[in-house]
Amino acid sequence: MKIRVMGTKEECEQARRYYRSLGNTDGVKSVSVSTLYPNRGSVNIFRVYIEVEYFDISAPSSNPALTDRASKTR
Repeated sequence: MKIRVMGTKEECEQARRYYRSLGNTDGVKSVSVSTLYPNRGSVNIFRVYIEVEYFDISAPSSNPALTDRASKTR
C-alpha cells in the first residue's frame, strides 16, 4: 500500500511516527517512511510518502484499525 500524507509539519511528523509504529504490528511485513518534503508553492504544507506491506491481507487481523469498515455496514 502506498500512501501520501499532506498537511502541516506537525501533522506530517505525527503521521510519520504513527506509520513507523506499524512496523511492530502483527501482519505487517515492512514499513517505509520518507523524509518530510515541503509542498511546491507552500511554506506551510508538507508531504511524506509511506509504503506498508502486509504478509497476507486476506487473513483476519487482530488490529481493529485495519478492519474493512465497508464490510461492517453490509
